Amino acid sequence: MDQNKISVIIPVYNADSFLKKCVESVLNQTYSNLEIILINDGSTDHSGVLCDEMARLDPRVRVVHKQNMGVSAARNAGLDLATGGYIAFVDSDDVIAPEMLETLHSLVIRHRADIAVCGFERILSQDALRTVQGNRIGTFSKTEALRDFITSGGYGGFLWNKLFRHELFQKPTILRLDGSIHVCEDLLMTCKLTERAKVIAYTEDVLYGYVIRSLAERQIVSEKTMTSLDARKQLIDLYERNGLPDAGSMYAYSLAIMLTYCNSAAVKKQFGQLLDSFRENCSRFEPKLHTKKEILIFYTVSVCPRLFAGLFGALRRVRG
Repeated sequence: MDQNKISVIIPVYNADSFLKKCVESVLNQTYSNLEIILINDGSTDHSGVLCDEMARLDPRVRVVHKQNMGVSAARNAGLDLATGGYIAFVDSDDVIAPEMLETLHSLVIRHRADIAVCGFERILSQDALRTVQGNRIGTFSKTEALRDFITSGGYGGFLWNKLFRHELFQKPTILRLDGSIHVCEDLLMTCKLTERAKVIAYTEDVLYGYVIRSLAERQIVSEKTMTSLDARKQLIDLYERNGLPDAGSMYAYSLAIMLTYCNSAAVKKQFGQLLDSFRENCSRFEPKLHTKKEILIFYTVSVCPRLFAGLFGALRRVRG
């Protein structure tokens, strides 16, 4: 293992419209000691061909073609192949600023950190990312980072705006993503890694561009979407081990949000179970951990769940 190398893992599924710019943004990093692992997760478009073409053009690019098993399995395959002392993740439709990996690596070295994190921006196209210099650089304790990653307005529990020491995935036991969870799987993994970390460094510099797809796509709730509740429920024990009630409060809020999608077939099918779980977990909700909007939604739904869940669903359809 090359302790100075950064292994960048990019899961690829039907991303031929975005993949080239994404990979180019990684290849053009000011930190050049990289390996870029493209996991083609059974794409049915030209993504696989593009992966092979980019591997021929730059020896730092490695490609694996595999049967479609989802983003968690793809990331796990990349972790099994990674030879760098550090791990970074990039989604195939996103872009990163040229200095992102060098900045995060410098933070890890300077602060002897196990994880480094940067700011991100939600953008409408890959060309829209503009590096924004922040005012703050510093470190989090483990509990500070856990609180930040799970609450609104923080750095987020994403895998993709962070740099991890490889050994976090290996010791004390091998740690991999849960393939049964399809949404918030990265939050669960990030928090597990954070629990293993001693120091987490951060910069407010906006260095990652998260490309937003259509609003309609993001409003679809399926059986896979609902596995996000499994991820948040698993986090409750982890947070309580670290003296934090945050995960229980976020789980209660997530149940309220899921109920507002009552017109979705997946939610309608389990509405009664979700409602029972919501009522059981209402006492976990702590307003101080939430924005005013989140507080309003939670308490509105708790007053009369069926009525206000339907109202929110109708408003969402109108906006769509």
